[in-house]
Amino acid sequence: MSLHAVKVADLLTELQPQQQRVVDKLKASGGLLALHGVGAGKSLASIAAKENLDVPAEYVVPAPLQENIKKEFVKHTGEMPDDVRVRSYEKAVRSGDLNLDGLVVFDEAHRGRNPGTGAAELQRLARNAKYRLLLTGTGVYNHPQDIAPLLNAAAGGPRLPQNASQFKNLFVGERELKPGWFDRLRGLEPVKVPVLKNKKKLVDAAVGYVDVHRSGTGPDFPGREDVEHHVPMSPRQLELYKYLE
Repeated sequence: MSLHAVKVADLLTELQPQQQRVVDKLKASGGLLALHGVGAGKSLASIAAKENLDVPAEYVVPAPLQENIKKEFVKHTGEMPDDVRVRSYEKAVRSGDLNLDGLVVFDEAHRGRNPGTGAAELQRLARNAKYRLLLTGTGVYNHPQDIAPLLNAAAGGPRLPQNASQFKNLFVGERELKPGWFDRLRGLEPVKVPVLKNKKKLVDAAVGYVDVHRSGTGPDFPGREDVEHHVPMSPRQLELYKYLE
């Protein structure tokens, strides 16, 4: 029986599809940026990855989540493994070291988005780890280029430019957004809004190193149904609409 089958079978909790994808993609590529929203089970996904890969694990997490990670290990595996170290970002930054021989996990990985910070330096160091897993529901926090250092850390090397100007020149374009007829009556003018360009280049850089799971989907969330209602215009309304169009 394969290692994959043995280790996942040892978990006490059945994996959801998005959690299994994390395990499979990380095993295939060595690094993954998991853009999973609230309620997706990111902690369990990381635990399953560690168990499946059968390597030591280094967790860097927000300080309030340190004990939570340990409880999650006990919940899903029955014990807290001796080869797992859990530290806050602050503790890890102060020590300046990471165990690069196994799996390095960053929870709320968007903390490393700003170059020059301690969290960013840790993620740069983690590029040399055998396996790298970055977990966040917020890949783009304030600026489009926020995604670049996270993806580069997951990939183990430069895939996207981290310089803000270079990133924007390569991937951010503009298009004119024209106001509707009512807004034009109010005096609003057309405005230019940012749009993605060179999408294929961005996708190619991310292939194999990114997994996306939208928040609010899955068995633990209520469903949603959209219904369109078509209301016909009167001849007078249609005439006015065509005049203002």
